[in-house]
Amino acid sequence: GVSGVGCAFQLPFGASAAISFGAISSRMTASRRDELGALIVRELSTMNPAG
Repeated sequence: GVSGVGCAFQLPFGASAAISFGAISSRMTASRRDELGALIVRELSTMNPAG
């Protein structure tokens, strides 16, 4: 199977965007998805201080 992680966010001028990626399930366990999801959120927060 395939697993994925993604996060939607607002751009400063009001548009919406998202970033996501996937991998085969054997390489993306639930704990790895959690880790990568938190990493995406952390990195996006540095680019968009409004959250």
